[in-house]
Amino acid sequence: MKVRIAVAVALSLCSATGAGAQRQSGLSIAPKVGIFVPTTQLGAVPVSPDAYEAHRGPQKAALRPGVMLGMTAQYDLRTRPFGLRVDVAHAPSLDVTVEGQTFDVVRASASSLAISLVKPFRLDQVRPFVMAGLGLRAYGFDRSITAGPQFPSSNIDTEGLLGGGLAIDLGGVAVSAEFEDHFGTFQFDNDMGEGGGSRQLQNNVLVSLALRLRLR
Repeated sequence: MKVRIAVAVALSLCSATGAGAQRQSGLSIAPKVGIFVPTTQLGAVPVSPDAYEAHRGPQKAALRPGVMLGMTAQYDLRTRPFGLRVDVAHAPSLDVTVEGQTFDVVRASASSLAISLVKPFRLDQVRPFVMAGLGLRAYGFDRSITAGPQFPSSNIDTEGLLGGGLAIDLGGVAVSAEFEDHFGTFQFDNDMGEGGGSRQLQNNVLVSLALRLRLR
């Protein structure tokens, strides 16, 4: 009888220990590098009243693709179907086009900060995931002209985020390929000149590789 009781207690302790391990949370960080791909135009850029006649009238501006750097922090509850993820991404140097031509006197940057819910699907070492969230997007423009198209020094708007990816678990480290679709709106400040357009839909795609490091 005593043996049976001891075995029962041991099994109960093992079960409780296993359940406690499953309830442990997981915190990870992941530096990432990839490409920032704008799929929409910025819209009609205001033009200074002092511009030459050839530069007057509505002129559509856009960003070109560029290198993106970023960092992700993710918090997973293993007994919950979702995780919480914070993404920071920055494309430091982007070409700007006006009416399809590269506008050499202006350089741009794009940054985003987003908080998302992540749904992982655990398939042994290969783990696909999807995510959805909200955040902020900032465009910055380095201007060196006083006449012609007038770009603001910076602009911040809210945006939504949908994405997914595939992670390969290598123990304490995971390598993941990720796709993010950031969508929102943008409008040039019409107080800076003439001919600025209305608010435009913005859609930027981020494709990246990340190295996820498990902290606990």
